[in-house]
Amino acid sequence: MGTLTKARAELTFASTRVHKRFFNPRDCRAEVDFYLKLQFGHPELLDYDDQTLVIERLTPVTETDLRPARALAELVAKLHQHGVSHRDVHPGNIVLKDGEPLLIDWETGIDRPGYDLFGPASGVPVPSIHKQIDYAMWVASDHRASILRQWKVDLRQYCRGVSL
Repeated sequence: MGTLTKARAELTFASTRVHKRFFNPRDCRAEVDFYLKLQFGHPELLDYDDQTLVIERLTPVTETDLRPARALAELVAKLHQHGVSHRDVHPGNIVLKDGEPLLIDWETGIDRPGYDLFGPASGVPVPSIHKQIDYAMWVASDHRASILRQWKVDLRQYCRGVSL
């Protein structure tokens, strides 16, 4: 397996393909274009494949590059064991903060920081999510406290090397 393929496989594990039922290729392209306009969007990181948002690198991938992807994959897997589901892991919701990956948009702070939503269909339907960009959900929402209230899971014990 080539290094790029290995990296995509690692990152695919951390990504969800739930968007596939919502998107046709044109919708995926529009989603990518939207995120590229944001300050944390990077053309070398965002693309789509088979109607799914993916991370794409144009340079050789190193072990250092894979570390954040593995850390995110491990975190998501551990949280799933406790019934905690992000429901929207994709490149547009993974940003860098102080050199570490930050998983944003937990769908817990759409109306105000700390606001909890319930059920598998909770959240803001596409494309309404784009109207929420100025809300606190993006960075200011207290995800740890909200998830602790909703799922009774303290994220601090799972956050080695991964920010939330």
